[in-house]
Amino acid sequence: MKNPIIFFLFYVFAFVNVLDIFTAFFIEAGETNPLYLLIGNFWILIILKIGIVLFLGYIVKRNIYPSNFMYYMIMMLLVLGTLLISIGVWSNIYGMLNPEVIAQGAAMSSKEKIQGYTLFVSVIYIIPAIFNLLSFWLYDKSVKKARIDKEYFKNQPWWHP
Repeated sequence: MKNPIIFFLFYVFAFVNVLDIFTAFFIEAGETNPLYLLIGNFWILIILKIGIVLFLGYIVKRNIYPSNFMYYMIMMLLVLGTLLISIGVWSNIYGMLNPEVIAQGAAMSSKEKIQGYTLFVSVIYIIPAIFNLLSFWLYDKSVKKARIDKEYFKNQPWWHP
């Protein structure tokens, strides 16, 4: 294992995706994934999810990245993706335990489901991802001009309690 942290993140991401696929079968009538709503075929969505996991697994296994930014982007995708899909698994389980929620979801129009899903994904994933990537990009562009000197602070009396 070349990089245990990213391997761990990937395995958690893959596990949560498997849970999401498994639990989604029980709430198919209330599914809100826009791809499922547009295509109407659950198996295509599963193949796409498996393809994404396999692609990320290939990237993580290779452990070669063109830049720090790309490496950070893959890590952020795994962390925020795991959070997002974990919430999806939780909502699937909640729907399995409360069939009336699935009935309400099934009664909603596809447009309402897509709007709710888009808002949810934007708040949990897209907005944090944009701020994270912007912050790292600015850091990466400016770190060469910053003076980072741990020894300087170790020698300052006010730095130590």
